[in-house]
Amino acid sequence: LIVAKAGKERITVLASSKGHESKKCLQPS
Repeated sequence: LIVAKAGKERITVLASSKGHESKKCLQPS
């Protein structure tokens, strides 16, 4: 569930910020 959620969010983030937010995803706050 966590993996699937992380993957889905990563795609959304990539499409949303185009990699800008990708760094944030890589570094859990």
